[in-house]
Amino acid sequence: LQALRASEERYALALQGANDGMWDWDIAEDSVYFSARWLGLMSLDAAQAQDMGAWTSQLDVQAKQAFDEALAEHLAGRSQQFHHVLHFRQGGIERWLLARGVATREAGAAVRMAGSLTDISEQQQLQRQITFDALHDRLTGLPNRALFLERIGQGFVAANGSRELGVVLIDIDAFRALNEGEGTQAADAVLIELARRLGQREGQALNVARLGADRFGLLFS
Repeated sequence: LQALRASEERYALALQGANDGMWDWDIAEDSVYFSARWLGLMSLDAAQAQDMGAWTSQLDVQAKQAFDEALAEHLAGRSQQFHHVLHFRQGGIERWLLARGVATREAGAAVRMAGSLTDISEQQQLQRQITFDALHDRLTGLPNRALFLERIGQGFVAANGSRELGVVLIDIDAFRALNEGEGTQAADAVLIELARRLGQREGQALNVARLGADRFGLLFS
């Protein structure tokens, strides 16, 4: 009993340190346990989490189908571990939760399944920001030179000789003098305002980008 109690305390402490939710599904009885942390991550109360349907209560139809398919794959023995990311909006905030679990089997059939739920929203937001920054200008938010050239290439492929593409380059005259005379803050305000106006242009502009310190590009079809 002492060894069992020590093991349970160790497991509870590990879960608390990881800040993960825990779940345990008795497949034969079709009953499921969700920890308080799991309920908190999903923004559900105990009355709303009576069965496995609680997993998909926050998801749209397509995301629900993806979860059900991943779970069925594991229950059928076609994956060693259930591993699925739930992605949804909650109170206007985008959330990513990583669901993990493993089924125990008797005579090849899954009889029980347990695992964890981890909030990975911060990591996903950081990765999204890193990806965005690699292809966009930080000051204006416009695509940078690399993304502009990539989209020109995509435009040629999509056109396939059936239409013409046009590129317009815009350069701000005497921008260095403006920067030195009025200061960086004023110069940045000019760049931001120009980017805003270019982005609002009507017509067939496919892409607007900032290509350099005071140079912008527009791609037209």
